[in-house]
Amino acid sequence: MSKKWVKPSITIAASVALLSSLYFTTDTFAEKSVEKSNYVIAESDFEVPSSKIEYIKISHENGGYEEHWRDIENKQERHDTYSADGELINRLIVTDSGKKVISIGNDNGELVAYSWDLPTKDAKENNKILKNSLLKQEKDKLKDKKWKIQKSKTLSDTPIDVIETTYDSFKEVVELDQTTGVPVEKDIYEIKNGNEEKIRTETFELLDNSSDLFKVDIKVTEVAADDTKKKN
Repeated sequence: MSKKWVKPSITIAASVALLSSLYFTTDTFAEKSVEKSNYVIAESDFEVPSSKIEYIKISHENGGYEEHWRDIENKQERHDTYSADGELINRLIVTDSGKKVISIGNDNGELVAYSWDLPTKDAKENNKILKNSLLKQEKDKLKDKKWKIQKSKTLSDTPIDVIETTYDSFKEVVELDQTTGVPVEKDIYEIKNGNEEKIRTETFELLDNSSDLFKVDIKVTEVAADDTKKKN
């Protein structure tokens, strides 16, 4: 069953920092604490070049997928969700250093867009979040798991380690850059009756910056987020 876009509730949307709710993609399953492995993730500092933006794609085995772009330099972000047949369900764009939110949805085949400004407190929280590297966060999460190496290879002249871990009834296989320790691709499997069933694939990239990613080419209806209804 495909997801259905719901017209945003401005009061609710304005009462949370949107980016905190957007970044749910790669921590779906609860994990037990595990001891550190002998495989050591590279400790080198990772910095996103100013000319690049971060990109994560989550491809689900049912055909649906999500795309996530973060522009650290200009403090803006976009998150798209697509159905199994490739139809856009929802697009959320956060610009103006975390203050402006644009929500685009598919309403019975017609794309409609709404925009509003977040209250000051939430905008400041978004501003902080937008300064953080998504790829570095992924690298840091790898350090909390016990890994063993499958093999090493070269991908576009980049030395890659393929590592894996198993926890509860799940298995992760990650390709990561040997030099930076940043993941390139992650496959997640669910283990049922001894069989491994792939759930999703996540890919991580640095792309050339493009302002077109954050532009909207359809009519946008401006609505007001009522700051007085927010409970701090």
